[in-house]
Amino acid sequence: MNNWREYRHPLWVFLLASIASRWPTFFNYLDKDEGTYIAIAQELNAGAQLYLDIMDLKPPLGLWIFQWMEAIFDERIYLYRLLLSILIGLMAWMIFQIQDQLGGSRKAAWLSGLLFIFLHYFQFAMTFNFEYLMNFFTLLGVLIYVSSKNKFLAGLFLGLSFCVKYLCLLDFLALIFLMFYESRKKNGRKILFSLFSAGAGFILPFFVVNLYFAYQGLWEEFKFVTYIAPGNYSSETTFLEKLQFIFDFHITHLLYFILFYLVLFTKGVTATQKWFYSTWFLATLIATQMTGQQFKHYLLQVMPALSLMAGAVADSEVKWLFGISHKWRDQINPSLKAQTLVALLFLAAGIFNYFDHFVEKEPLRNVANYLDNNMNKSDRIYAANCCAYLYSKCDRRPLNEYVHGSLLVRDVHIRTLDIDVEKELLQIQQAQPEYVVLKNEYRWPEFRQFLEDEYTLVLNARKGYRILQKKAIKR
Repeated sequence: MNNWREYRHPLWVFLLASIASRWPTFFNYLDKDEGTYIAIAQELNAGAQLYLDIMDLKPPLGLWIFQWMEAIFDERIYLYRLLLSILIGLMAWMIFQIQDQLGGSRKAAWLSGLLFIFLHYFQFAMTFNFEYLMNFFTLLGVLIYVSSKNKFLAGLFLGLSFCVKYLCLLDFLALIFLMFYESRKKNGRKILFSLFSAGAGFILPFFVVNLYFAYQGLWEEFKFVTYIAPGNYSSETTFLEKLQFIFDFHITHLLYFILFYLVLFTKGVTATQKWFYSTWFLATLIATQMTGQQFKHYLLQVMPALSLMAGAVADSEVKWLFGISHKWRDQINPSLKAQTLVALLFLAAGIFNYFDHFVEKEPLRNVANYLDNNMNKSDRIYAANCCAYLYSKCDRRPLNEYVHGSLLVRDVHIRTLDIDVEKELLQIQQAQPEYVVLKNEYRWPEFRQFLEDEYTLVLNARKGYRILQKKAIKR
């Protein structure tokens, strides 16, 4: 398949399948990270300066994209989730094309795209994290390379991905490996020119970002977050804990890894596919462990390579395990197949996401509903160590530049950003928020004492979520 007309049908199938499988998420509450990004976006749209008035460890492009989305979507969560479903469908379509361009059969391309969609059924994949934006730009860059061999443009999109999350550097190295592998029989000058073109494209977006902050007079703030703070960072996990994390990943995604290793150790799939997919998988798996944080949404970076390798099983020696007989296949109407697939996805999504929306998110709904029903317009809130989504949900501004509650609680963040915790907590106390939202106990004894003296418990929700309200002044 080499033209748009032949790729058009898979595009609509993947978009429909993605939306059908994720529709219940349109009504879920904001995740802590997602809520933080929207709260930061609100501040940026209100005139705050990134890394000066509002602080986060992330590169700027993802936050700017959320800023644009917040300006359009406001707090209508269903629009964020609909856009995410469309992005996942588009990424599945790009995976379909990558498999096809690298020599896979039509069956392998379809299977890879559908497996990619099914991979996002897991709870950590339900909400809009930066990994989705990173994967979108990464897949677009890889697709451009395998379809047109345009090294500069491929590098450019990987560079945009790098400006969303710096860990995309490992994806870029995997693409460089593919360029080396395919150019191994060419002369050294051509190989060097290819690497120079890809490298120039990759560096360009980040170079422009540096120039932007210098032009805005925010170079020192950007330099600290980008070049100095990472040097303050040290991992909180041991080598054994990292191995445990990878082992758990294999167990929770066992079916995919069975297919992955069947392809890796059997014949039938081209050497280019095997080498590239396995190298890309290994590179991204290493990327998930580089920060030393055990957050499951980091695994989203691995999903494209895992889907491509697992889907290639349709071309391997064991493809008979996953097929149906020609007699049965020919008797089923193609339109009926598609309708049945969408119906099953729609039903499965409703059942699977029931637990996330009505069970897992119940405490968050209770907290938000209480505040909606009891807050006055002038009341301020402080999401102490959880629930940053409340700032956007309740249309309230954060009390300081550290929107994500963990930045003032976890040693790794305090050390990395060189935060004066005592000063920040004093600023929060002076702000006199009417409500403080906590999950379990707050870490710092002085602030716990302040809460005990000045506040009273008004809501004790499941999973340790609590709302404290400022005590009335006795006259």
